[in-house]
Amino acid sequence: MRLLHWTEHGFALEDVADPSDYRYAILSHRWHDDGEILYADILVYPQGPITGWTVSHDKNDAAPCVPKARAWQKLRYAMQQTRKDGLEYLWVDTCCIDKTSSAELSESINSMYTWYQQAVGCYAYLSDVPGDCPVLSDASQYHWKHAFSNSVWFGRGWTLQELIAPRIVHFFGADWNYLGVMTGLVQTIAECTAIHSKLLSGEYALEAFNMAQRISWMA
Repeated sequence: MRLLHWTEHGFALEDVADPSDYRYAILSHRWHDDGEILYADILVYPQGPITGWTVSHDKNDAAPCVPKARAWQKLRYAMQQTRKDGLEYLWVDTCCIDKTSSAELSESINSMYTWYQQAVGCYAYLSDVPGDCPVLSDASQYHWKHAFSNSVWFGRGWTLQELIAPRIVHFFGADWNYLGVMTGLVQTIAECTAIHSKLLSGEYALEAFNMAQRISWMA
């Protein structure tokens, strides 16, 4: 396993033998169509985009556009949140796994549930929930809860394990605006995913549910 952290030289990746020895956060997100920050990107550009580049996509802008600009911004948001929460390390699937190695990729997929379990917390980035969305709870207005529960993040294949494995899940919107914590959105999430509310709330452990129930959540 590798963990991402911030040094005076920028982003750095650290090889980790036993994740339980580290306090780290983990990012859950959808991949952008225009690309994500990969393992190789961190090695080549530890400081992120080159000085003088712009995030603008205006054709009249003389400076070259930053490749994967949204992905770089997302990574910075997540690292800033990690440090704000008093942690030094962050795990992000796109850049902490060298996907050019089939053996490493296979091992990572098999270990991922455990890595989510051992994380101090999970940051779920819902890039399609507007930046002006307020902090939410099950008692919030329907308009905003609808925007939240209709996020395409909930339709991802990995969402199930990323909801039930972590100790706590914090949700963030398009501008990294805080949307709320899962324990305050149990009923809303249960309704849009069909996952049992007592599992989401932590009242029941996963072992309390039979295999047929678990499979139904994947439908």
